[in-house]
Amino acid sequence: MTENPLYNALDPKKNKYLGLPKNKLLKYCKDKNIDAEYDDDAEDLSFLLYRYEENEKMTFEEIKEAVDSIGLESTDRQHENLMVLITYELALLDLMDCERDELEELCDEYEIEFEGKEDDQLIVDLAIALLTTEE
Repeated sequence: MTENPLYNALDPKKNKYLGLPKNKLLKYCKDKNIDAEYDDDAEDLSFLLYRYEENEKMTFEEIKEAVDSIGLESTDRQHENLMVLITYELALLDLMDCERDELEELCDEYEIEFEGKEDDQLIVDLAIALLTTEE
């Protein structure tokens, strides 16, 4: 089984942002117009910066198709589509570490049917719900 490429963002040999001071991460986020605040987790900021740069290598059409393919609405603005994509990826990564009972609790909270679904499908459904549900 191959490792999910999202885990590359957690590898200090691949992600130059890991281990940087939070103030520096916040500056880099601001430079890339990534919404970030001081109370955000440094590892999450590092992930967002790394995945932004990785996804930025794709063409506008590839990014738009990626957003559309996960069932989210793309826009005609590349940056907005990149933000949707990296936020979705961060949600996926966070959910991949959850146990089945945690996934089921989240499914109850977001009113997602979980009976008969594999964990992978629940993770995708929950990641989409996290991005589309108003708080």
